[in-house]
Amino acid sequence: MRFLKFIIPVLVLVIIGVVASFLLVPDEETVVVMQERDQMVRSSGVMDYQAEYESGNRTETVVVGLADQYIGEGRGMEAIPMLEAHVQANPNDFAARRKLAELYYAAGRDADFAREVEFLAAQDPNETNLKNLADLYYRAQRYEEQEEILRRLVTMTNGENPDYMAELAATLYQLEKKDEANQVLADLQTRHPDYNSYILTKILVSNNLDRGEPEEALRLATEWTTAQPNDAEVADLINLIHYGGEPRVALQLVSTHKDMVNSSVPVYVAYINALIGADEQDRAYATMKPARQANKLPVELYGAYIELALANKEPQEADAVIDQLDPQYVDEAVALNLLALSYFNDYEDITDKLVAKFGDPIYRENKAVLDAVIAMIEEEDTVDSKIDVALAMEQLRKTQRLRLAQFCAEFDKEACFDTIVARFDPVKEMNPQELNDFVNLHITAEKQERIVDDVKEIAAVTDSERVRFAWAKLAASTGNTTAVTAWLERYGRGTKNGQLAELFYLANDRGHGATAMPIAETLYERAPNATYREFLISAYMKSGQYAKALPILRQTKDQTTKDEDNYLAALTQLGRTNAQYRDELAEEVIPLLESSEVSADRKLELAYMLINTRQQDKARPYVKKYAAEVGGEWKKTWNQMNNVGGKAVASKPAEPAIGDLPLETRMKMAQDPNTSMKKKRDIAYTLIDDGFRGEATAIFYELAQNQPPQSQDIKDLMFLWGNDLNQEQIGWLAQRAAQSQSYAEAKAWTDIILTQGNDQAIMQYVTANPNALSYPGLREKYLTAMAKYSTGDEFTRGMQSWLNATNDPDALKDYADIATAYGYRDAAVNALRKIDTIVPQREPVLKDLGVLTYNQADYSESQKYLSEYFSQKQQGAMQTSPFEALFYQGQLLWREGNKQAAAPYFNAVAARGATEATSVEKQSMYYTALFHTGHIDQGKRGFYQLINAYPDNKSLLADFISALMEFKLHSEALAVANQYDPNLRQRAQQPVMGPTSYRVGNTEVVFRPVAATLVVTQTAPQQAMQGMTAEERMRLQQELRLQLLYARMELETGREQDAIDRLNAIKPYFPDDAQLIGFTANAENATGNWPRALQMLEAAQSITPNNEDIAALKRNIQRLHTTNHVRLDHEWRRMGDSDEQITTVEGVITPVPDTEMGIVVQNDEIDASNIRRGNTGEIVNQDFGRQRGELYLAHYLGNGDRLQASIFANNDAGGAGVYYGFGNQLGRTVVLGEYQAPYWDFVEAVVEDTTRDRVGAKHVARLTDRLSFSGETSLNNYNTSTEDSAASSYLLRGNLVYELQAQHPYLGVGYGFDGEYFMGKKKEFRIDPVTGGDDYYAILPHNAREIHFVSGIIAEQWDTTHAEFVGGYAYDRLGDHGPQAQATLTQEFTEHLEGQLRARYGLTTNDSDQDYTLVGGHVKVKF
Repeated sequence: MRFLKFIIPVLVLVIIGVVASFLLVPDEETVVVMQERDQMVRSSGVMDYQAEYESGNRTETVVVGLADQYIGEGRGMEAIPMLEAHVQANPNDFAARRKLAELYYAAGRDADFAREVEFLAAQDPNETNLKNLADLYYRAQRYEEQEEILRRLVTMTNGENPDYMAELAATLYQLEKKDEANQVLADLQTRHPDYNSYILTKILVSNNLDRGEPEEALRLATEWTTAQPNDAEVADLINLIHYGGEPRVALQLVSTHKDMVNSSVPVYVAYINALIGADEQDRAYATMKPARQANKLPVELYGAYIELALANKEPQEADAVIDQLDPQYVDEAVALNLLALSYFNDYEDITDKLVAKFGDPIYRENKAVLDAVIAMIEEEDTVDSKIDVALAMEQLRKTQRLRLAQFCAEFDKEACFDTIVARFDPVKEMNPQELNDFVNLHITAEKQERIVDDVKEIAAVTDSERVRFAWAKLAASTGNTTAVTAWLERYGRGTKNGQLAELFYLANDRGHGATAMPIAETLYERAPNATYREFLISAYMKSGQYAKALPILRQTKDQTTKDEDNYLAALTQLGRTNAQYRDELAEEVIPLLESSEVSADRKLELAYMLINTRQQDKARPYVKKYAAEVGGEWKKTWNQMNNVGGKAVASKPAEPAIGDLPLETRMKMAQDPNTSMKKKRDIAYTLIDDGFRGEATAIFYELAQNQPPQSQDIKDLMFLWGNDLNQEQIGWLAQRAAQSQSYAEAKAWTDIILTQGNDQAIMQYVTANPNALSYPGLREKYLTAMAKYSTGDEFTRGMQSWLNATNDPDALKDYADIATAYGYRDAAVNALRKIDTIVPQREPVLKDLGVLTYNQADYSESQKYLSEYFSQKQQGAMQTSPFEALFYQGQLLWREGNKQAAAPYFNAVAARGATEATSVEKQSMYYTALFHTGHIDQGKRGFYQLINAYPDNKSLLADFISALMEFKLHSEALAVANQYDPNLRQRAQQPVMGPTSYRVGNTEVVFRPVAATLVVTQTAPQQAMQGMTAEERMRLQQELRLQLLYARMELETGREQDAIDRLNAIKPYFPDDAQLIGFTANAENATGNWPRALQMLEAAQSITPNNEDIAALKRNIQRLHTTNHVRLDHEWRRMGDSDEQITTVEGVITPVPDTEMGIVVQNDEIDASNIRRGNTGEIVNQDFGRQRGELYLAHYLGNGDRLQASIFANNDAGGAGVYYGFGNQLGRTVVLGEYQAPYWDFVEAVVEDTTRDRVGAKHVARLTDRLSFSGETSLNNYNTSTEDSAASSYLLRGNLVYELQAQHPYLGVGYGFDGEYFMGKKKEFRIDPVTGGDDYYAILPHNAREIHFVSGIIAEQWDTTHAEFVGGYAYDRLGDHGPQAQATLTQEFTEHLEGQLRARYGLTTNDSDQDYTLVGGHVKVKF
């Protein structure tokens, strides 16, 4: 009965403690209020809705309430099927439908969201539902329906909401209902004269542009952007004015915000586009070119840059960015423009590259015009049907119809061309840009004559420079010299060189030399450079003005073969009638005829120059000589000269037709050394036509032996060899490159290898010819091949010697970019750091280093590089987009706990995200930033939409899960993992509880999914890892990241053993991955196996010594648990009226791995006041000295369990203890047994040399991601130096801690319970010698207690400093009550020296009527 007497209070206290712990659960009050409202309060607290639902209650209150509960717990996706079932059964339950619509929106299920919103608006047309519907129609570009809903909203609110009126006006303008829009706008300004907003500003700007009042539009735009300097809005208004037909006015707005041009990518992009729109293409190109060359050109301008590079006849500049172009972010119009510019400028290689980029079936899908154009270029069999599909489109956009018409004309699709032209407005109704496009289209189609008269009429009466220039282009392309000359005299002075060059090409390329001549003369007079000199020479030659060309050619004839040819051609033409020029020709030609360096074919051409200028006598000796030596055409020429009696030979002998000759005859002719090269070519062409490809290849191989890389023979040979060159072919091309006389020629040969060699051939070639890496295109392809096909660290080892030798920043940047793309981050960082030493402060390098080092957890270096990057930005230099830098700077500050400082960076990412997040990676950063800026729902919605669009992107999935976990949304993170992990999605619709697998090469690798409870591997890890490609390695790394996140999820929700099982299962696949080792160490430490954790962290640090996450974890473990140390500790303790000075010396060593030995010796000098001696009962004031010690041996088992044996001693007795700690599914448990362990919890216990015998257990566990528990229970027996079994008790302790904030600082609240109840009587009560009689005293004055404690906790870590404070209030049901607090400050002075200060104040454990005060500290030396 006495036992029950004590146990019953204990059980009551436990129940009270559990109930009190629920006070720590968030939102309890809210839930209770909801329950009271619906008269459904139950004793089970927050689970009422769940219980009601499971019991069959399907009322609106229960269903919506349970959905709210799920959302509050981060399980919103689980509520969707429940609500769907409910609304199907109860279609008019508007509350449930609204809740379902919210969840559809959050999940990115737009079609389902639209269905619900439309239903709600129809059935319950309140303001909220109608506004949601209007927004839905706006996003879907359903403007007519949006107008209807906005009109209803304006009527419903009686025009009191100006936003509705502004949106209605904007929609009406969109629908081109300008009169109605103007009326709404007038009503808005009458009702709300002070109202202003961005949407209203846009309306007014657009309205003024339509009225032909650009100055007022500029004033309004300037006024708004000056008052509200938002770069996205500035860029938007620049674009609005530009595309509203006033690009020069747009440039004036740019001038107001010059600072933003260099600091904002959207403004810079808008500025460049406005320059292009204002016919400032040269300025735009000149502005972008240095940025491109410095790798600072924003990706948004790649398309425009390529167009301008091609238009400026600089295909090498286009090449530089085409390879970086991601078709995913190129719309159809840009693709069509690029194809047109490259194709019609005869840049075959670039066209081929673009067709390869845009020809992917997935990209071409739903792009009918692009599909038809590529079909024409590629001569596909289905081209006509694809053209019909394109023409069947209800409305072709301007670019679509222009480009389709151009290509149809080019490929003789006349019906197609005529159909498209008929869709244009009449010429007189076109604006200048449309007219210019219309003229270009007809010029391209060589159908200029159709529109000459109409355009001439318009140009005669217009003030538009663009229209006049369109007429000039027509005149130039039709050879109207008179019109071009008149235009030059009147308008040429104000025309840019680029425009004049365009006119020159239009005339000269069509053979209108006389028309091109005045244009070329104007250009050369302005700028006598090599380009315009070539223009002038070409125009003179084509117009027959050889005498004008000759003085220039005499100066340039030795510069290039082309110049020499032109010089000799001019002399030949002039020499037909003028002896002076004949002599000059002979002086030039005869030395060449005698030279051994000139080929026989070239000499034959030279001989004909003499013959055709009536100098047969000078030619005859050479014709005779080479007829005998070479034969072939020389012999025929010799015979012909003799047959005509020395008269001039007007032309070379005619070649016989050979197409019908037998194969054997043709091959014999081709092998005849006397057969000319021309005839051999003709033979080869006939062989190709007849299907004898191999024989034709042999002929072209012979012809190509001495030809330059740009020659037709080489092109024909490459065509026959195809795009998969073998090793022998690569070798031949490599030899030709090695024999080149110039860099340009060597590069040309290398480019052939690049475009037609496969990866393996490229690797073999570069291995044999390392100098080939100086060619950027080849270098990039070789490095990519190395990265793709290397195994392990071969990529870094194989390139190390080159990396050490090269000092070319561009080459190193190529290496770094490819290394980054294929997951070789260390190699990328090393290359970028070398660039930074060669060319310090190179802005793209700083940004890349900042990002890469952050991802290596080298945060100090990341901060250094990003700080230098932002310093560059502040200096006003042209920037690459700072998007990633802003994001990672925010992450750095957030990680440090400086959320206030991080906010501006995340806000900047959020502001830029809508326009700059052009890749999946950047969009992920954008949505993560939204989490950090407090827009969690918006961020989640974005992630859901993105992950639905890219369901197999594991990096994206990992980013989403990571963001959810960062904000403690573990339940939703779990739901996302099980719904979207590709490994699970294909297995079952429900969360998978078993292993899952995917293939790596020929091997199946099996990983445990997040919801699984078992680990299964079916393949030897080493076998799985052998021979993996880079893509496979990257897939495996992505899988690793997910698995680490799943392990983190398990750790943070109290499933430590599950985490360890998972990490151990995947370790064989990543034996040297420092991140995995670090994660595993963290899990081991969480289960108490800190020695093993330290061993793992040592190994991880040897792999990645700069990983600050690993270093911090190691430092924290060492701070708390360091083995191999000596600690000297001293504390002053006051209990009641007595003071104690306690000195402790502790030494711990690890003699062998996993084994720990320690000794602890303590001395307590006591100034006792008013304490009773146990053996005599007298009250004394006396000084005492007491000592105690412990010697222990502990061993950690392989599974993390810890076994310890201890020997104790004090001034009276010796004792022993044994402890066994082990991890389990519930947490970590320690069972213990102690015999005569010294007990010093209060002064009398110390003085009487008290020991304690006990058996018991301790347990720690994480109950949820935020709630943790620790508890202890034991049966105790206390002994003194004079009395065994002086008292017996039952001990029960427990603590619940709820985490409010994880770090910087850590914040938590806690509830503690400390109860000790004595069983039976206190033994050996003795008669009080002072009072006598029936008064007794206890030998050991240890009182029962039942203390309840509530507290707040704050802790912070600053690198090597750790501080913690716990404060609260304690109430002893069996005694007193009062405040309680403790604080510690720990400092790591060096890696081997630690110091600590601590203080505590509260109630004593044996008598809560007395206070307890402690101040102390220690010094620890680690070794």
